[in-house]
Amino acid sequence: MATRTNPSIAKGTTQQFTATGTYTDATTGDITATVTWSSSSAAATILNVNPWGLATGENTGTATIS
Repeated sequence: MATRTNPSIAKGTTQQFTATGTYTDATTGDITATVTWSSSSAAATILNVNPWGLATGENTGTATIS
């Protein structure tokens, strides 16, 4: 699960997001490169290629990264 409370980035800057998976044996691991990232609006874009999970501020406004 990836959680970050209200990060804020300026237009043209970036913010790295990561995703952590919890497995049935209760261990955890970085799954950033294996999930599909999305942005809810044109305020930000996020990469599904290397560097996975890198968001870029594109416009004013808000976006939910999931």
